[in-house]
Amino acid sequence: MEATEVFKALSDRTRLRIVSLLARYHGLSVSHLVLALGVPQWHVSRHLQRLRRVGIVRSDSSGTWRHYSIRDDVRKLVRSLLAAVAERVDAQLLRQDLERLRAMLQRPRKAPLPSGAAAGIVVGGFRPRRE
Repeated sequence: MEATEVFKALSDRTRLRIVSLLARYHGLSVSHLVLALGVPQWHVSRHLQRLRRVGIVRSDSSGTWRHYSIRDDVRKLVRSLLAAVAERVDAQLLRQDLERLRAMLQRPRKAPLPSGAAAGIVVGGFRPRRE
């Protein structure tokens, strides 16, 4: 993994928001990220694909679902980079993303999803775990 590629990948605001959430929670699905970020599914998928190509994010399959995490070999680097840029990014936006994700993860399993939300937030009893 080349350092310039990592910095290019993290220079996008949406990818930085995704990586910030993945640095806190292991095994998020596209649906989790869509609801937390408030952006369309195709947008999240496109950015996850870029992060996978660069080598920051990995995905694991669970049936037809994919769960995304920061790769173990770059976790420390990513956390260091996030800490270094924390004061330069929109902290309020990142906090709102995290609050939406936490609220979603704390909902009872059978609770209805918010209006317009995609189904499948919890798949087969799988819940993301906090890092």
